[in-house]
Amino acid sequence: MSFGCPWSIRSLADAPSCCLLPSSWACAGGGRGPGRPPFLFFSSLSLSQVPVEGPLPVGRHSHSACGWAGGTLVAGGLDATERALGSVLYLKPVERGFQWCPVDTCPLLTPRYSHTAHVHHGKLLLVGGVWFHAPSVPGVAVIDLATGFTAEYCIDTAALEWPLMLHNHSSVFMPDEEAVLLIGGGGNCFSFGSHLNRHPVCLPLGDILRGK
Repeated sequence: MSFGCPWSIRSLADAPSCCLLPSSWACAGGGRGPGRPPFLFFSSLSLSQVPVEGPLPVGRHSHSACGWAGGTLVAGGLDATERALGSVLYLKPVERGFQWCPVDTCPLLTPRYSHTAHVHHGKLLLVGGVWFHAPSVPGVAVIDLATGFTAEYCIDTAALEWPLMLHNHSSVFMPDEEAVLLIGGGGNCFSFGSHLNRHPVCLPLGDILRGK
């Protein structure tokens, strides 16, 4: 597949996040490339700069991005100094393009990166990731997009025969089952060697979504 104009050098650095938008557009943001994110128009496979209002957010990589209400929700990640971020941003569709809007969370979201994200019934779900200053590892964070209320939930891994790695993974949300399918995950550790998830894992979220 080739594009009508050159791709940004962000594609050669840490992978950006890409999110499908209405009207056959895709937005690629993040990574270590400069400038505002390009938008890909599928019918012509051409890249375009769409007007984006509001202050440009802090550059980041290893964040999550998922579609919601015609726009994109961006959460967490690492900034240029490799500091973990706890911000949630909404790239909101407006008349002439898009606008960056912060999503205030209460309590504040613990900074994290290398997680995945999904939206279900007005709630942003952040699955796994890595954080620095908490005694446990990230499980699932649930953010009510109407109120900003944020809750963290641990994941019960007692049924698994290996430690579940919830970073560098992919995930697919299955709305009918109210579950997330985790694919891949893990990585190399200089002290302990490689730890990789052995096979896909289905993570039920029904109780979490009901606040239990």
